[in-house]
Amino acid sequence: MPAAIHEAVLGARPAASPLSATLEALAQVGGTLVEHLDRTAERRAVIASSPELQERERTKSAAVTGAIHDALLRRGVDDGSTKVDEESARLVAQIAAIALQNAFDRWIDAHGRKDFASCLHTVAASLRDTLTADIDTGRPE
Repeated sequence: MPAAIHEAVLGARPAASPLSATLEALAQVGGTLVEHLDRTAERRAVIASSPELQERERTKSAAVTGAIHDALLRRGVDDGSTKVDEESARLVAQIAAIALQNAFDRWIDAHGRKDFASCLHTVAASLRDTLTADIDTGRPE
């Protein structure tokens, strides 16, 4: 999956922001992935019951994060004025990996009543609302 995501990020719309390019790539790859998965709820329960399998899932997630990070840097994505830098690429990759996991969980919980892209869209909207909410940054006024 990391290789497929890497290639999809590289192939995303050239004018897309780093996060938009990544979410487009995740929707594409995730949609294909879920078509080939059987018994995902059972798989999730087995993983939840095993510390070793949970560690393996964290390793897979880290590989996805790394693939996104590398693809964004290689892509030279234009964020409106400058190329994405190392820190921004890392942050987008981490956010995207979290969004992917949340969308996948949402898709599993929907039991086939929703497609993966709509689950990812819902997660992205929630993420946008969370990040744009009036938050206290801890800075003195």
